Amino acid sequence: MLKTKITYHENRLIPEFLKKLGFSTLNSEYKFPLSIRQGHSLVLQENQSLNEVVLSFPNYVSMEECSQIHNLIHEIVVHVNGKVDDTAALLGYDEYGQKVYIYHGFKQWKEYIEEAKFHSLEGQNVEVYHGDELLGRGLLLSYKKERVDEENTYITCTVISTTGEQYFMGENLRIVGVI
Repeated sequence: MLKTKITYHENRLIPEFLKKLGFSTLNSEYKFPLSIRQGHSLVLQENQSLNEVVLSFPNYVSMEECSQIHNLIHEIVVHVNGKVDDTAALLGYDEYGQKVYIYHGFKQWKEYIEEAKFHSLEGQNVEVYHGDELLGRGLLLSYKKERVDEENTYITCTVISTTGEQYFMGENLRIVGVI
């Protein structure tokens, strides 16, 4: 199990807040379901006498689950004005060989991994979506991603379809490989 500890000065972690985030209570633990298919859960244990929370999750989780965990940690840290020790939650290394943890360095690492994933899709059959709407399908020729702000990304890509070359651009486009 990977673990992350959040310490805080004020006892502000209340059950109602955790329930609002999607946690359920079981004895003295709180659980957040990550993947129903895999049976993965994020487990939170609070030690009020030490003013700390320990979050535990499986060693092998998907990128989507990592994002969920990262976002939940961020919500909790903001709520309790806490400090994160995620040295027991090493995920990997970035492009410079620096360690990346579930909280510290995660966003940049995720972008690096996604960029590599999309470059490996070049020449492969893909579908381009905006939300649930399929915009196009074909062989991916090029892909470029730029960060607009903290929440949004601007993506441009070129796809060769049966009707010719198609160019897509916009915020939060999603490119999915097709088998």
